[in-house]
Parts: sequence; structure tokens; C-alpha cells
Amino acid sequence: MRAKERIGKSQFNLDISYRFNSLGAGISLGSFTHETSGITYNMKFPTRIEGGNISGFYYGLGPNYHLSLGKISLSTMFRGGFMNLDVTNFTADYNGEDAEEPITILETTLNPKNKKSTPYSSLGIRFSYPCSNKLSLFTKADYLIALGEKMEFTDSYYLPFDADANQNISIFDVEHFTQRDYLKTETRVIKPQMFNLGIGLSYTFPPTKATDWNSTRSNKTSKTTRVGNPNNGGTPNPIHATDWNSTRSNKTSKTTRMANPNEQPRKIVLLTPKDGQHYKDGKMPKMLKWKVVGKPFTNPVYIIEMRNMQTKAIKIAKSKTTQIDAHKLFDTDKPSRHYIWRVTEQGSGIGGGPANLFFDNCDFTMSVDNVSIDCKGYEGANRKYEVCFDVNYQSSVGDLTFNNSGSGLFVEDQSNNALNYTLTGSNTSLQTQTGATQSTVHYCFETTVNSSVNSINFGLQGDDLDPGTLTCQPGAGNGVRDLPDCLCDECDQITINTDGLEITQNSQSPGIYNLTGNLNVNIPIYGVEFQFTSLDYNAAPNSCSQGVTDVESSGIFLQSGSTINNSSSIQFFNESASQSPNSNTNASKDIKYMSNTALSGAIPINLSIGVPQPLQGLNTNCCQMDYTVC
Repeated sequence: MRAKERIGKSQFNLDISYRFNSLGAGISLGSFTHETSGITYNMKFPTRIEGGNISGFYYGLGPNYHLSLGKISLSTMFRGGFMNLDVTNFTADYNGEDAEEPITILETTLNPKNKKSTPYSSLGIRFSYPCSNKLSLFTKADYLIALGEKMEFTDSYYLPFDADANQNISIFDVEHFTQRDYLKTETRVIKPQMFNLGIGLSYTFPPTKATDWNSTRSNKTSKTTRVGNPNNGGTPNPIHATDWNSTRSNKTSKTTRMANPNEQPRKIVLLTPKDGQHYKDGKMPKMLKWKVVGKPFTNPVYIIEMRNMQTKAIKIAKSKTTQIDAHKLFDTDKPSRHYIWRVTEQGSGIGGGPANLFFDNCDFTMSVDNVSIDCKGYEGANRKYEVCFDVNYQSSVGDLTFNNSGSGLFVEDQSNNALNYTLTGSNTSLQTQTGATQSTVHYCFETTVNSSVNSINFGLQGDDLDPGTLTCQPGAGNGVRDLPDCLCDECDQITINTDGLEITQNSQSPGIYNLTGNLNVNIPIYGVEFQFTSLDYNAAPNSCSQGVTDVESSGIFLQSGSTINNSSSIQFFNESASQSPNSNTNASKDIKYMSNTALSGAIPINLSIGVPQPLQGLNTNCCQMDYTVC
């Protein structure tokens, strides 16, 4: 297991706001830097990390609400705007003193197709206390979250394990678990979000005095001058409002309409699909829709153009309303990846768009069937199995290939630990399968497992079929939950004839006897094992032999001079298990010979056996010894 530790390195925020009593509006500007300070595994070992920094800046605006609680002021604020992010790739290396150079065990990369600029929203609360008329001390907490597309990261890593079981990770272990078979690749998506808590000072600018346009004061005495009525005290003539939309005379009425300066300019706005919209998993828009801003058109005829950016072909359709059936504008029911569409009103030439439209198709059928398993025997204490299966595949998007990192055949045990395997049979490498028509490929692999493994799970992961932002990797898996026992009944019919074996005393050393001759079997075998189970002996007279004086005289097989099938490649199971100070690793009570080809008929045997011997200088006439060996 591993865990990244990410900390905030720096944060800056500037708020400028204007209040209208309890309500207000504000602008926020800020920047931030976060870094990955370390990585922790369940087993400690020296690591070096690089990169993993996330930095950026943001700007937004929105409303404020202000509430006074005595001297303490409470403000809540909402902001919406844009945030620009910069993310560096992260790597973790093993850099122990026993490594000539650091070895990469983890790498995290950001999909380069992710947009760096994304809209965001934030909600904050601030408590402030006045220090003076203009300065206030405040504490503020806010939560910020990105609203755009999620960021896609790819983790390529090895899970460390203690290969030599010494409770320590060294270069020996690293060279084992960084083999390609143990490489894992995962794709994850996150939505950037932050929670900030801090303190600061705020400065309040004094309000500007308003000019009173209704009065003019001086330092002298106020003086009022009354203007006389030209109608000699009669009722004043009414003042007529000016009609900016018409001009009248005493003759025939005539109206002249002037342009309204507040009227919106006429334009077409595309509604759905919006610019940059993605449709996934074979989904398509049902309708294309737009709207007219400003004065409506009279008897409009709209021309809709749809351009296929792969084939460069253009389809054109017309509509008298502000929508049209989308299927009229696409080539087939399974469109290409990228289109651009626009709308133009035929009579006026006023248009809207263009807007980009993307289809991220991930259409495939893949299965793993007809799984069989066969035990091939034992290798030491481990069992060797052969697993065979069929892979069926069909896709309208692309062929099944296994060329890129993260694709291939993965074999694991019941705890998801990777198992080594070898492809066997007619396909010793993964084959490309054409997607246009359904195809089937037969595979077999061999794997050797220890006694703790009770299930073998496996799966195939193909290369990404989609060149865009969507990850479309065909995959399928299966497994064998209960492994069969590696028991065979062929040995029930075996007959072993030892009549051809003879025991003779070694002429050079009276304490060594040679078992020579042929071991005859009636069916082919692949191995022969000899075990020394007991030794009884007596000497006459009793004092003419010291008996067992060392390991080599304890009734044991000696490596020197021993062969089976004319081969000295015999497994001598380590005698040091006795913990005797006289242990000899070239002697064993248990020996085994294994062959890569079948052994049949007469198998040559030549084994040296160490037993107690007479005292030096005594021959068989002076010291007679009898042995019973099993």
C-alpha cells in the first residue's frame, strides 16, 4: 500500500467589495501552490520524489451579504469565475545506497488533453473585528470547487514486496518487483477543490461625499429671487414634454420613429449541442436547437451546415423553425469523432456558430470463455498448472491490439498478487483481433504457484481505441476459483525392478559402499528419489569400530562420485537441518533427480553411501561388520 502526502505551500487571496447596506458585490483574485511532500509505503525504504506540484491562479466575482453582531461583523460571499491550473508530473524513485542510480517505482502523469482553464465557484464566510476606523482583523474560511471537466491522471507503479523475506527492502527486492509483469497502470479522474482557512487585515475606504445638484450654498446669506409670471398672475402655461418619437404640426399629423438605442443587435445563438460538447458510448443528440436574440425574423429560413472534420464532408439542411432533427445532418448512425455545425438565416445572412461537437465511441464486445486447467506436476513444493481459454472480440471502433503500456495479459492469485506466467501452445504471444467481424483466439499459459494460492484469476486489457479524452480499453477476464489437486494415478501401475542393483565396498575407502547397476521401470518416468530411512550395524569384536564419528559415516548419500542416469545434477537436500557441528552440505539423507525428458527402461544408478568403518589398519579378518540399510 502507498499514500501520497500533499501539503499547501503558499496561498494568496485578494477580495475587493462594495456594499449596499447589507448586500454587496465583490471581486476575488488569488493564487496557490500545493506540493507533494512525500510518499509512504507499508514497508519503509529510501525514496526520492520529484514533481507533483499543483499551482494556479483564479479570478471571480459575485454577491456578498453583511450582518453586524455588535462589534463583530459576519460576511458571507459567493464567487464564480475561472481558474487556471498547472500540474507537474510526479515520480517516486528507490534511491538506497545499494543502487547505482535511482530506480523509478511510481509515475503519475496528467492527460495532456485536459484543459488548464476551468470555471469554478466558491462559498466563503468571514468574521471581522475592527482595530480602528479603517482597519479590521478578520478570519476567513472558503471552499472552492472546479465546475469544468474532471482532470484525468494515469498512475504507473510497482507494488513493493520483500522478495528475500528479510523484512527489508533492498536493491535485490527492487530488481525483482520492478519487472514488467508487476507493472500496474490505473487511470483516475479528480475534480479540483480546495478548502482555505486563514486570517488577515482588511482596509475600508471612506465614502465619497455626494454632490447636491438641487442646491448651491455659499458662505453668504441665502438669497431667493422669485421670477414673475409673464401671464400677469394668471395660471402658468403647462410645460409640454418633448415626444422623442414623433414630430407634430398644426397640419396633417406625421410620425417619425427613430432607432431605439437600447434595442439588442440581432444574432443567432446555438443552444444544443453547445460548443465543445461530448457524446459518449454511442449516444447522439436528438435535435439541434438555436435561438434568435433581438428582433425576430419575418418568415425565416435557416440553413444548417454540419462538417465532418475527419472526412471533410459537409451536409446541409433547412428549417423554418429554430430546431431540426439531428439525424438529418449525420452520415450514419455511428458518426465520426469530430463535427462542426453552424446556422445561417437565408434572407438576412445573419449566422450563429460555429460550434464543435465530439463523439467518444466505445463500442465493443469481448469475452473470455471455455476456460480449462490442468496440473503439470510439482516443481519442488510448488504446483505447476496450465490454463487454456478462448478470447472472443468484435468492435465497430477498432481492432484489439496489445502494443501500449498498460495492456496485455495479467495473471493474479486470489489476493490480486501478480503471478509469473509463460504463454504456451500455438500462440506464444498476444494476437491482434480484427474488430469488423467477430474473431476467436485460443491461448494457453503455464504458471507455478506455492501452497498458499487457491485461485488463479486472469484478464486481457487491450490498447485504447479512442484517440480523444475518453479511455476506451477493451478488456475481459475469467478465473479458476478452486485449483485441482496435482494428483495422478499413473504411478499406480508402475513396476520398479531393483534386481540389477549391486552393493560393493569402495576399494579406496572402507567406510564407503557403492550402489551401482540399473533401475528398471515399466512406464516412462521423469524423476527418481532415494531416501535413507534407517541404518543398523554391529561389529565383531565390538571394540574394533568407533561407530558413527561424523555425518559422512551416519548412513547417508555422498555427493562425490554419485550419478543418476549418468548425470551428477542431483538435488542434495541440505543436511544442515540437523544443526550438527559436523554438518556437511555435500551429504544428504534425501536425494532427487529430475529429467526434462521421459526416463524408460534401464536407468543407470551409481550412488556413494557413507557408513561406519573399522578402526584404521584393521581388515575384515580382524573386524567383521554387518549392516542393515533401508
